[in-house]
Amino acid sequence: MKRSFSISIIIVSCLLGWFLQGCATNTKQLTSRPGVRAQTERNFSGAIQYLMSGKEQRAQELLEKVVAAKPLHGVTDEALFQLALLNLRGEPLRARAHLERLRKEYPDSIWARRAPPVIACLSSMKSFRERQRDIRDVNQQIDSLKKENDELRNIIRKLNKVDI
Repeated sequence: MKRSFSISIIIVSCLLGWFLQGCATNTKQLTSRPGVRAQTERNFSGAIQYLMSGKEQRAQELLEKVVAAKPLHGVTDEALFQLALLNLRGEPLRARAHLERLRKEYPDSIWARRAPPVIACLSSMKSFRERQRDIRDVNQQIDSLKKENDELRNIIRKLNKVDI
């Protein structure tokens, strides 16, 4: 069971690394527009910088601001995808929601085209977790039956001694 969980972590890590390769956004170009749009672009640029330096929590905070702001094609779509990747480990349902929103609101985006394999991976993870839960339940039942079996053996031994 631990081995299969480790394999899942490796798969998710590989997917994360593969998808983060697409983060080669030109950050100088993003900060050149005025107003709310510029703030959204600065938040996005900062989030990418945090991602590249391994500061995922800070990146997630900025990406949340980006997706909450007025939609901006080329920024919000990638932000949704990056948020989905960041949520894969802790909040897979939220990751799926980000990917579904991405596919719905930005169907022509390159990031929307990258979403289906991640959604499939999330579905597999959900199925895997359900199977793990089932196995855990069966193991608990087996343990309970073993205890009952031991108790019955002890009772039979005691009864055999009484007959003698």
